[in-house]
Amino acid sequence: MHISNKILAGFMSFAIASLIGPSPASAATKLFICKNTTSGAISIDRKCRKTETKISNSSALKGDTGAQGTSGLSEVFSGSRTEDVVLGSANVLVGRLTVPTAGKYMVIAKVSLEQTSTAVATTAICELEVDGVKDQILTKLGNSGVAGVPHRDSVALQLVRTTTAASSATLSCRVGNSTTGVASNTQITAVQVNNITEGALGTS
Repeated sequence: MHISNKILAGFMSFAIASLIGPSPASAATKLFICKNTTSGAISIDRKCRKTETKISNSSALKGDTGAQGTSGLSEVFSGSRTEDVVLGSANVLVGRLTVPTAGKYMVIAKVSLEQTSTAVATTAICELEVDGVKDQILTKLGNSGVAGVPHRDSVALQLVRTTTAASSATLSCRVGNSTTGVASNTQITAVQVNNITEGALGTS
């Protein structure tokens, strides 16, 4: 029986392939992370250039330290006084808060007021002052001897102020109509902030 050369060659190829097994898959391409030594630019390639260094540790990909950002709220100074302070017709210092560092501050104060005279109703006036700038509030206090007429009140004041050196915030109060009163539970707080923007309030 005559077998053609083509059939014989095909048979031999099949037999050899069966003995050897399937051909191995092509090797995966190996890539490297490269960093330019001058510009710091990162690239991925089969081979790093002479002007580049091969990076084998991910920590080497860390960039340069950036500029220091603006800090957030940094400090709060606060003080309180619980005892009674007797008030008359002249301003009486109710409390003082020392602010030891310069900066931009929102200053808040609160105090409880009481009319102690049984003669007539009166007006209590309190002033919060920082570096010559004041916030003032007035409140009516009734006759302490008349039932149902409020003769106690709590008031709050606030200021925003930029200081250039150590300063203090003071709270002073007084009562009118030749009456007497008491201030108690006083607290002053100064909150340092990054910026202060002031302007007129809208009407609509």
